[in-house]
Amino acid sequence: MKYYRVLNQSEEPSNAQLNSEHQLSEFRKQVIAMFPHSKAVCNLSKSTGIQLKGAMCLAQNIPYFSDIVRQFINNGKELCPLIELCVNDPIKYIKLDDLIEFSNNYIGIINNTKLYFDIDNGNVLWEYIWEYVRENKYLNLPSRLKSVFLFNNKKEASDFFKNYRDDRYSICEIKLLSGETEDFDMNWFTDVPCDVTFNDAIKYAESYWGRKQTPQPIIETLHQGLYSW
Repeated sequence: MKYYRVLNQSEEPSNAQLNSEHQLSEFRKQVIAMFPHSKAVCNLSKSTGIQLKGAMCLAQNIPYFSDIVRQFINNGKELCPLIELCVNDPIKYIKLDDLIEFSNNYIGIINNTKLYFDIDNGNVLWEYIWEYVRENKYLNLPSRLKSVFLFNNKKEASDFFKNYRDDRYSICEIKLLSGETEDFDMNWFTDVPCDVTFNDAIKYAESYWGRKQTPQPIIETLHQGLYSW
């Protein structure tokens, strides 16, 4: 079977034996570096039921809301309206204890890493969730963070190039040398709604790793191992 990869030739030279685990793109480095941030955001959504986008918004802005939180504490309140924290969520209130615990933890993460979660870091969060599910239920499958992404037909590789890459990239035919190769429907990853909770997102990741298919599947192949082009 032929495989195609959308790659940056300056990062993956031709006629060389390449190792998927060594292909650390800037995005993959960011995903790994921000695992503590993603874990904190997911834990907040899991424990409170707020949507991930709301938890991400809190992560982005919580250092600036200390005066509001202090005011509610001084007034003897146990709940804080999320709208006061610029979060519009079906769950209207958050326990101050949960908010304070998250804030203290998250500020500690920022101080340790010098990295900040931006509201545009959605794919960083999804990669964390996908790896969380894989490690807990599908450990026998290749990691997205240690694999290269391939397509088994040129049209889907071309569509991916047009939708997600720029002219620094090109479509190349790949030769697999050794390792593990598995197919998944990438729609489960790319079509996650923005208004999901952590528990909702888990279902998408489980469908992906469980090899379920959407009505119009787009098959991506994960190859963890050696390859060339």
